[in-house]
Amino acid sequence: MIFGFFACTWAFSGALSLSPFAFLQTSPPTRAFREAASGGPLDLTPLTVERIRAVVSAVGRSFRPKEIDFFQFLGEPYFIAYAPPARSEHEPWRNADISSGERAEHRS
Repeated sequence: MIFGFFACTWAFSGALSLSPFAFLQTSPPTRAFREAASGGPLDLTPLTVERIRAVVSAVGRSFRPKEIDFFQFLGEPYFIAYAPPARSEHEPWRNADISSGERAEHRS
């Protein structure tokens, strides 16, 4: 009886996570909300070749960036630089050949 109660509660909570009722769904953000967070329409004037080179130079003192993203938040431009993974970080995830992945899949 106790197990049945918890099983039904668990199943009901799982069903609710699928948003079966319209009143549980949220509406997408409005244009006004998006512009309030970003500070208005996207301003690409700060995105110049010279500025990108300056960002790469500044970040290059710490690490060699793999990727640089540009975004705007509250009207201010920001750059985010991503470092490539170190050899010790990416080797365990690397598949040398497809057959090694198939063998691993069949074992589990």
